Amino acid sequence: MLRLSLVAGLFVVLTICVSGTAVRAEVRHHEDPEDARPVTLLLNGDPWCEGWLVHDICWIPVRQIVNLFPELVRVEWEAPAIVHVVTHFGHPQEDDDFSEEGWRPEEEEEDLADEQEWREHQLKMELDDEDEELVHGDVEFALTQLAADREHAERMAHMLIEREQQAVQRARDAVEKEIHLELERELKRLEHERLQVELDAEAVLQRELADLEHIYHRAESEIWLDLEDELRRIEREEAELRHHLDSAEGWDPDESGEELEREEWEETEGATVGGRQMGSLGETADVPQLPSGPSGPAPFGAYYTQLTFTPEWDAPWRVDDHADVVVRFDNGGHRFVFWRGTSYIPCWVTDAGVWYTNEFVERRGAHSPNTEGCVEPMSDKQCRFSHVRVIESNDARVVVHWRYAPVDVRYEHPFTDPATGWSDWVDEYYTIYPDASGVRRITVHTSATDRWCEFQECIVVNQPGTMPEDNIDLDAVTLANVDGQERTYTWTEDGGPEFDAGPPRANIIKINTKGSIRPYAIAPPAAEGQLITPYSGHGRDSHFNWWDHWPVSQTASDGRGAVSAERPSHSSLAHIGLPGVATAEWKPYKQGRDTITKIMLHGLTDKAAAGLSPLAESWLEPAHAAVEGPYASRGYDPTQLAYVFVAERPSQALELTVRLEASEASPAVNPAFVVERWDTADATVSLDGTNLSKGSDYRVGHSEGVGGKNLIVWIETTQTSPVTVKIAPFHSLG
Repeated sequence: MLRLSLVAGLFVVLTICVSGTAVRAEVRHHEDPEDARPVTLLLNGDPWCEGWLVHDICWIPVRQIVNLFPELVRVEWEAPAIVHVVTHFGHPQEDDDFSEEGWRPEEEEEDLADEQEWREHQLKMELDDEDEELVHGDVEFALTQLAADREHAERMAHMLIEREQQAVQRARDAVEKEIHLELERELKRLEHERLQVELDAEAVLQRELADLEHIYHRAESEIWLDLEDELRRIEREEAELRHHLDSAEGWDPDESGEELEREEWEETEGATVGGRQMGSLGETADVPQLPSGPSGPAPFGAYYTQLTFTPEWDAPWRVDDHADVVVRFDNGGHRFVFWRGTSYIPCWVTDAGVWYTNEFVERRGAHSPNTEGCVEPMSDKQCRFSHVRVIESNDARVVVHWRYAPVDVRYEHPFTDPATGWSDWVDEYYTIYPDASGVRRITVHTSATDRWCEFQECIVVNQPGTMPEDNIDLDAVTLANVDGQERTYTWTEDGGPEFDAGPPRANIIKINTKGSIRPYAIAPPAAEGQLITPYSGHGRDSHFNWWDHWPVSQTASDGRGAVSAERPSHSSLAHIGLPGVATAEWKPYKQGRDTITKIMLHGLTDKAAAGLSPLAESWLEPAHAAVEGPYASRGYDPTQLAYVFVAERPSQALELTVRLEASEASPAVNPAFVVERWDTADATVSLDGTNLSKGSDYRVGHSEGVGGKNLIVWIETTQTSPVTVKIAPFHSLG
């Protein structure tokens, strides 16, 4: 019997029964099995297909039975190499070789028995084949799985190796990049250091050259001044001798003893001007004085004018009638002057004609690459970058704005911002009241807020023909603190003394100039340390330092020591908060990214230095002010030395009541009140119900504001206990 079946899509198994023995034939893809004998399968006596016989198994190519339908067959061996296959299913056909005459029952029984045996054997073989196939399949599956696992493992290993190689490469790249960046940084650092060294060397060289040039110019100036003094001395002696020859009787220059008699004449008669002995440092009868306007008192206020000095000095100036500003007072001949001859550096002028200034903002030329020497408005000889204007002037107060740029003598500006082109500029506001006291508010605009910057120096200006000793007492400086302690310091032939034994936390300095009223300055005190320090040294033939490169001088010089009193000069005595010298800091009132603002009190006084303590306390610790009426309080403004209020009903002048909680620790000294958005109405003032007299007890002024007219009231009083101040429109106070 023969049965065909498809196994796993790979081959067909034919089971053939030959002489009672089952023979298995396999139909495979293989066309040339090993150790095979070619056979031909006959179907009903006709060749059906060809194959190979291998160990009793017939191998038949798949392509030869692709169209074969499964059926039961009977196999007859016609020859050892030929297998006859006879079909047994279906009905016999006419052309079949099996007729009824040839049919034998015993053969059918034998066939049935053979078939039964074949089925049993086939079943056993199928079971064996299934077991074998299962085992074979498991092995093949295991091998396949192992191969797949190995392939997967190889892929994973390859992937891990690639990843590791990539990580190593990335690490190598990162290390190389970091090394490259580090090398670049190191190169940049070295280049920066090289450039810095070059800049430092160039700066040092420039400073040395500037110092040498300064020394040269100073020596040259001193030589010329000495020559000029000597020539003038000879001319004076010659003129005096001629005068003596023309007027003296009985004196013959040809007689013996000529020199002795001349010396005797000089000793007895002498050459005097105004009762003062003359010499190489003396003065002439027509020495011009620094201009400060008409002498004597005048209505309080700020005045534009043109101050003249000498025709030769005035001629080159290209200015008109309102070039200068003078603040005058109605209770004396003192004044506050902004003049071109001082580069608009403001100066107090006492009743004795002594000039004094609290200086300006100064920078060091060596700190900026394009500047040298002193960088200050003193160097601005032509006032190219120095301007003054009156902001407010009324019967109660004056406000003057001075704007300038510190420059060196070559008009070079320091610390120029490369992004904007702006360099240092300074705005100073001076608020002055009728008692010659006021506030100086200094704001420096700079891109170098961390570099050395000086804000104050006590400077006395010496009039032409005068020595420093003619303007300053040898007991030149008195220091005081808010506790009323004071100490006076004396200048000697060695110059100024140290201030180390002064009163603790001294913040008040009074300059003891000649005359009845003297300048002072007050700064916020420091918690500890020395805020005020002396200017050491002294100049030629004087106990004090003195230089004549400023004022008036148009020579490009910033440090020419005076050798003669012929020219105006100046003497420096002390500093407040000088960086690098003071051991205490003059703290800014406020500071921004590119601005520093400091404030100080200044003025003229006839009081002792300790007598200024109440004024200092009223500014530093002002009495609390409680307001009544339709007004809002902005509190005390130290930059104005005033209490500030705002009218809630603009342009409606209504009564304002202020309760000042004055005390010994917080006195009210000549308080000022600013009422914003008042109106044009005048005002009357009372203290604790007592009406005050306008003009003698209080002053009233008005100023223009963006929101309307402002009222300014200044009261001349000192209060150390609570007091009620009423300010009312002129018609409402009875």
